[in-house]
Amino acid sequence: EKNCRKGQFSSSKMKGKRVIELGAGCGLAGFGMALLGCDVVATDQIEVLPLLMRNVERNAMRIKQANSENPFSVSFGSIQVAELDWGNQQHIAAVDPPFDYIIATDVVYAERLLEPLLQTILSLAGPRTTILLGYELRSTLVHEKMNELWKTKF
Repeated sequence: EKNCRKGQFSSSKMKGKRVIELGAGCGLAGFGMALLGCDVVATDQIEVLPLLMRNVERNAMRIKQANSENPFSVSFGSIQVAELDWGNQQHIAAVDPPFDYIIATDVVYAERLLEPLLQTILSLAGPRTTILLGYELRSTLVHEKMNELWKTKF
């Protein structure tokens, strides 16, 4: 509870922060950040965008409406959707980096994607960007390769 009110991720400290979610899928993590007051760009490949856009359209207005009816609620930030293929410099430029936070969940699963993911993160980050990456360890080999590849950058 204390962290929610005063910690690093309290809504008073997160309001207005720019966040990009990589490999958003249905956009759940991005919605979580928007609920803290962040302005979120949820990204994924073109094939996933219809589902992601539908989720944003259906849920963003509901959340804003619920918040407007509750005087104690935190103001909802914003969430928009963009196509982003990792490593595609045009897609990266279109989302207007740098971001305060880069978030990604369950995106470390294939060795061939580690380099494009790293290059994308580096292109989206600024000197004060916080990167939050969560994933299930599916392959020790991929995890070790990621550590080896990324250790010189972070």
